[in-house]
Amino acid sequence: MPQRTLCGLLVTAVLTLPAFGQPPGDSPGSAHSRQPVLTGPDGRTLDRRALLAAVRERNRDLAAARAALQAARARIDEARGLPDPMASYSVAPLSPFDDEASFGQVVEVGQELPWPGTLARRGERAADLADVAGADLETLEQELTLAASQLYDDYQYLGRALVITAEHLELLRDFKEVATARYAAGVVPQQAPLAAEVETAHVEHRQVVLTADRQTVVARLNALLHRPATAELPPAPAETGTAAGAQPMAVDSTSDAEVLIQMALEERPEMAAARSLVAAEQTGVELARLAGRPDLRPMASYNSMWNMGAHRWMVGLGLSLPVWRERVRAGVAAAEAELDATDQRLVALEDRIGAEVKTAVGRFEESRHVVALFTDRLLPAARDQIAAARSGFETGQVDFLAVIDAERNLRDIELGLALARARYQQRLAQLRRTVGLPPGTPWPTTASHRSPTPRAGGSAPASNLPGAGRPGRMP
Repeated sequence: MPQRTLCGLLVTAVLTLPAFGQPPGDSPGSAHSRQPVLTGPDGRTLDRRALLAAVRERNRDLAAARAALQAARARIDEARGLPDPMASYSVAPLSPFDDEASFGQVVEVGQELPWPGTLARRGERAADLADVAGADLETLEQELTLAASQLYDDYQYLGRALVITAEHLELLRDFKEVATARYAAGVVPQQAPLAAEVETAHVEHRQVVLTADRQTVVARLNALLHRPATAELPPAPAETGTAAGAQPMAVDSTSDAEVLIQMALEERPEMAAARSLVAAEQTGVELARLAGRPDLRPMASYNSMWNMGAHRWMVGLGLSLPVWRERVRAGVAAAEAELDATDQRLVALEDRIGAEVKTAVGRFEESRHVVALFTDRLLPAARDQIAAARSGFETGQVDFLAVIDAERNLRDIELGLALARARYQQRLAQLRRTVGLPPGTPWPTTASHRSPTPRAGGSAPASNLPGAGRPGRMP
């Protein structure tokens, strides 16, 4: 090969290699090395839907779960496949040195065939376990998107809290100037400007705490997004409405917990995973019983040491002999115990889901009440209170400490309202997650979830389990 051509190939190879120390999946053109789109239609502020989409695309835990699902699906064909055939070759070591004997050798080939139905059951069990992996992936995706959605609400609250704090710092500085001027004129005592200074220091400390909390939230969001912890995020949008744009529910009332519990039992991916695992353990019991049946081994051989040519070729059929019945019975008993344990875990999961739904409903109703209380009563009263206190102070009818108290009360209520709105959104997202609805999906109508509850004992009927009713299933 000419030297120029060889050099050209080497340069091309070097240019196409990934950067030193850079994982293959994070090459400059890969989806995970690009900066994610986190802004909404305005192109400036952090958007919840864009954030959740970026988490689903970039999160490494989700990538690992997807790889685990691919592995589980690949094991289906592996479980259905036959074992490798066996071949053996033997030679008579002294035959080459004996002039009166021909060269002696034996060649044998055999194939193990499990008892009819065994491979099909193995494939069914692998398919059920793949369904478990798929449901686990969906569960993890819902958990991570819930965490990202709630961190988004924290981020929005902290941004709003910093704005409120800055506004009140300016208000306190104005109060301090007024108090200092009136103290210089001998109208108020020295306690007035000192009280304003002390309150200003408290608000500045609160500002530092809020800034640190915001940095923590940014770091946690960056971890979910597979970004450096110090990467900046777009600013949060301003709040709109008492519920910050929450989607109305289509159920008759969140107090109808039985309807929501039924929705959760139908929609939660954890329930799908548990039912698939029960189906897999049912197949495991069948496989344990099939272990008591003999495996077949057809084989063929050639033996050069037979004098008669018709005897040199042989075909045959071998059988395993499962004579140790105690071992087979122990395997069946263990598989049945595993099935019972899995069924009991399914019942326990149903109980936990019912408690989770009831708790989420109660917390959501509480948040809705708190937002209405702050919006309709506390905030208007606090604004009137500070206006009255300031007016009374300017006319000399109210002490300056009353103005400071009114300012502090208004600040606490404004921050409380911002926090209540964030908690409302978080608990709405938690309620949706508890019911099993991914973010952005509409609430189903109540009528579609009036189906009968599962059988007594809590677990789903066997006919509803994934894979139930397949041909050849043992009752």
